[in-house]
Amino acid sequence: MKVYLAAPWSERLHMQAVAWMLTRVGFEVTSRWLSSHVEAPEGASVEDYEQEWAMNDVLAIEAADVLCVTTIAPANGGGRYVEMGMALRAGKPVIAVGPARNVFCRLPEVELAPTWERAIARLCEMRADAIEASANLDRSLTGGAGAAR
Repeated sequence: MKVYLAAPWSERLHMQAVAWMLTRVGFEVTSRWLSSHVEAPEGASVEDYEQEWAMNDVLAIEAADVLCVTTIAPANGGGRYVEMGMALRAGKPVIAVGPARNVFCRLPEVELAPTWERAIARLCEMRADAIEASANLDRSLTGGAGAAR
């Protein structure tokens, strides 16, 4: 299962640790911003660099199966909520880690988790559900116990 982590830039180091934990239990983290450079490369305009950065995030959200957004600490920027909205529009499940900081956190498609530990546990449950659903589909397509015909 692929997970996108949305958070304020100021939480980047913490999110790198969360990404590490997720990969240790078998998830793929698509958040490219966690390994992005802070400043535009020499000779590149800031605008072009920011546009490239935004496009990388859009592609990473599209590649994810689920988006986890941290709402634990308030932040000045709103990028994480733009990312959350993109995931919701694409029909992806969203786990908000922390309190409901805006009305969109109250949507039925958004699941609130009080801590990252609880969010990771929920992701594991979602993955198990997806594996079970896939196995059930395989059984139904093969006519029963999965034996080849």
